Amino acid sequence: MTPAQPDPNTANTWPAGLNPADHAPASMDDPGEFIAALPAMLGFLPERSLAVAVLRAADSKPGKALIDLVIRFDLYHRDTGDPADPATLAAAATRICARPEVVGVLAVVIDDTAQPPGESAAPPPQPVLDNLEHRLAAAGVPVRAAWAVPAIAAGQPWWSLRGPQHSGHVLDPGTSLVTFGRVLDGRPIGSRPRSALTEQVTPDPAMQADVSAELADAVARANRRSHAAEARNDHTLYLRSQLDTVLGYIRGQQRGEQTPARAVAEIAVALHDHEVRDALFALADSPHADAAEQLWAQLTRTLPGQDRAEAATLLGYFAYVRGDGPLAGIALDAALDADPRHRMARLLHVALEAGIHPQRLRDLARCGRDAATELGVTMPAAE
Repeated sequence: MTPAQPDPNTANTWPAGLNPADHAPASMDDPGEFIAALPAMLGFLPERSLAVAVLRAADSKPGKALIDLVIRFDLYHRDTGDPADPATLAAAATRICARPEVVGVLAVVIDDTAQPPGESAAPPPQPVLDNLEHRLAAAGVPVRAAWAVPAIAAGQPWWSLRGPQHSGHVLDPGTSLVTFGRVLDGRPIGSRPRSALTEQVTPDPAMQADVSAELADAVARANRRSHAAEARNDHTLYLRSQLDTVLGYIRGQQRGEQTPARAVAEIAVALHDHEVRDALFALADSPHADAAEQLWAQLTRTLPGQDRAEAATLLGYFAYVRGDGPLAGIALDAALDADPRHRMARLLHVALEAGIHPQRLRDLARCGRDAATELGVTMPAAE
């Protein structure tokens, strides 16, 4: 089962009762609009998934609640196609939802094998939802409403899984006000299938072979520079040259352009020094953020082991701070698969699963700027 992918940048007003909020993008009276907004909230189009919107009280609006974050789980194992274990899935969701400030959740089962019940029939049992409701009830968190839908697309049917039997049709996800807001913010709007995200971190064997052929020479060149700096009793000189090398490649990066294998190998070796790696977090708050993120994605696809973990951690952080929680989660999973003990990847993964807002992660970029200053390098100014 894939771990939950919370989008910590989601905070859309949602009424806690059955009356629409004055300025909410959707209301409890219109589940079809809420379901249509899920791709924009998650940042990708969920399929065969359980989506859970976590609600917290809105301090300034009595009787209303905020969608604090939206999390998603696979209903089926991707490798085998077998159903995910309902108890395991519910336990994972409860770890995220069972917090003191949470006043309830909304659940949507997205499953192309599901069929609407007949006019007089009750919905079929949903073991995943039953387990989730049971566990959350023990934690004092109610499932305020739940619906099912075969797919999130205009005109698809939805129906209630709890409470009075209601049904309707999903509105056009492309016209959702939440989608419109994400477009204005320059964030992913949710039309991407999840496979488009995983492709960004999927290893490319041909590129890996090309880079592997260059790594030994890159290490040898770095060692010569390191020995020269140590001969002058100035290790900082070596670290500064390594950081300058990476920055030079990023400044020259063109959108969609692949960095040559020799350069990728040099960058990978530079990331061996955590002083260099830490300084590069600063680029997430700079005009070069997009170019750097493109480079981290390429390195994640072309490097093995510990080198892949370092690149994927940077990719996860850059995606996180710009509000792309799904890509951040996928990248951090890749980092931890490559190195389960990678400290920074683990910390970022915990923050993501806890729904920490991206703005609170900006301190890491500021620390990176300070680390670069200690090496005598002035990082590009923040935007």
